[in-house]
Amino acid sequence: LEPELLLLDEPFISLDERSHASLLTDLKLLLPQTKTTTILATHSSQDIHELADQQIFLLNGKQCI
Repeated sequence: LEPELLLLDEPFISLDERSHASLLTDLKLLLPQTKTTTILATHSSQDIHELADQQIFLLNGKQCI
């Protein structure tokens, strides 16, 4: 499958540390290769910095700077 948009809502939340690191590494390699637009909803600033090339932060449902 080659989706045009991939939505990830807290994809690492229930994973142990080893699985989290493995999936994060896989996504870091695959997302740029596939050039799939991805929306990642997370509370982890570390995951954002590892995966994102653009970031939007929301506070009370509104975009904040």
